[in-house]
Amino acid sequence: MTALANFLLPVIDPGSVQPEGAIVEIIERTDDPDPMVLVPNEVRIQGHKLLASADHPVTVHEVSTIGRDIVYVTLTLLAKRVTFTSEPTA
Repeated sequence: MTALANFLLPVIDPGSVQPEGAIVEIIERTDDPDPMVLVPNEVRIQGHKLLASADHPVTVHEVSTIGRDIVYVTLTLLAKRVTFTSEPTA
């Protein structure tokens, strides 16, 4: 299953309907204090560690600093369960 990490998550305040972008961390956990090249081996969204496939690398799309503060990231994640449902808006 491919998921876009820039999906919209609800703000913590349940009374708010304003979505916000996700916080995505792509990390190399290493003992090397100054690595020359980063080889990510951990992915977190909103601080939660996720299982990612070594066969499907993380893709960070071109970053433009002109008038944008959003970065698009494509991840392939291993899901324990996927649910499609509807919820009331009120």
